[in-house]
Amino acid sequence: MQGLLTFGTCGIRGIVGETITDEVVERVFRAVARHLGPFKRVCVARDTRPSSPAIESSLVAGLAANGLDVMRLGIMPTPGLYLLTRELGCDLGIMVTASHNPVDYNGFKFCDRNGMAPNLDALERAFYHPGSVQSVFPGQIHDISGNDVLITWLREICPPPLRPLKLVVDCACGPAGRIFPELLTDLGHEVIPVNCDLDLALCDRDPEPMPSTLEKTVEEMHRVGADGGICLDGDNDRVVFLDHEGCLGAHRCNAIMGRIALEQACGGDVIGSVETGRYVEEAVTLADGRLWRTKVGDAHVAREVRDRRAVIGMEECGHYILPQLGFFSSTLYASMVLLAHRDLNTIRQELAPLPELSRAEKRVSCPEASKAKAMESVKHWASRCSGQLTNIDGVRVDWDDGWLLIRPSGTSPYMKVSGEADSPERLDELIDMGMSLVQVALAASR
Repeated sequence: MQGLLTFGTCGIRGIVGETITDEVVERVFRAVARHLGPFKRVCVARDTRPSSPAIESSLVAGLAANGLDVMRLGIMPTPGLYLLTRELGCDLGIMVTASHNPVDYNGFKFCDRNGMAPNLDALERAFYHPGSVQSVFPGQIHDISGNDVLITWLREICPPPLRPLKLVVDCACGPAGRIFPELLTDLGHEVIPVNCDLDLALCDRDPEPMPSTLEKTVEEMHRVGADGGICLDGDNDRVVFLDHEGCLGAHRCNAIMGRIALEQACGGDVIGSVETGRYVEEAVTLADGRLWRTKVGDAHVAREVRDRRAVIGMEECGHYILPQLGFFSSTLYASMVLLAHRDLNTIRQELAPLPELSRAEKRVSCPEASKAKAMESVKHWASRCSGQLTNIDGVRVDWDDGWLLIRPSGTSPYMKVSGEADSPERLDELIDMGMSLVQVALAASR
């Protein structure tokens, strides 16, 4: 089994029936029991994938049988699981989800008692070398409606909007499909729900929210004459915003969220990743902030926000870490913060003075087993480049007129090639160079 499943910064995922099997579920609950010891408390929630109820049931029963008290929260967004693990005083949180991956995937995300991604080294060792769990009395199972608790909590802390809007809300048929439209309506918005059934199999788009997957949602926004929209991923820990023109784009969303956080804090540090471009950096600098980059992944960004006491952390995929809420990704609360301080349809105009840069991203299919060897070839190329090299996560090379980043996905079987440049022509040149490098490296790794 070792090598088939990789523990990332938050957990594991794979295709149900192939890499996510009954044996894997058993190894998970035994590893957690061995890692925590008896009489500890664990929060468990799930997303809306058809495979999630059975996995959750086996997981909860196994945890309790091995002496752990389980707070079963049912269907709820991943950020809600992080929040309630902390608020309910649990020792560990487990989310049954495969996040933004397709519906035939599933897996587990973990968080510590503060809602942050834990160091999973010990848990991974226990997973692959389970040993025996000390015989203990069975733990208790407590059923709680996590979404009811979450919406009550959010109603108390969410700021009122700048003005009521007509909004299309696309929850990717994920766990927030009922509470998010309800919360926005309570705040005075008119909501047109899209993909808000609690069954990911019914979603009419890929669970990962990107311009290419949100075309139907944008069409619906135009059809109903909405002011804008808010779109989530499969487990609702990523968010993308729409204005009347369509997708605002990650660079604009991150630039404006950074500005809002810096305004509220009167300056400070902002945390991005190696994927964060110069457009966002310029926006942060002009708002009296300083941008720091770290590894890709909301867990890495969250730790850096905590350690640097930054005002916000963010990623291009739509993760926002707001320290006033906690050191974990937020979507529902982040959306309320944006709507409290900006009109969606003034953001492009506000950011218009920033230099226009061209940005693109492409993906190349790559088996997990080939990623490390392929990256060695890329690193060898980068070591001979004239640009400034950054290798904290993958390989990024910066030149005066643009940058190129090549890195393996931490959650899916592909390599990502992304870049930003002063002109479309230079961007095409960089992306073509990156794609060629990856393809040659993959051919050599076979």
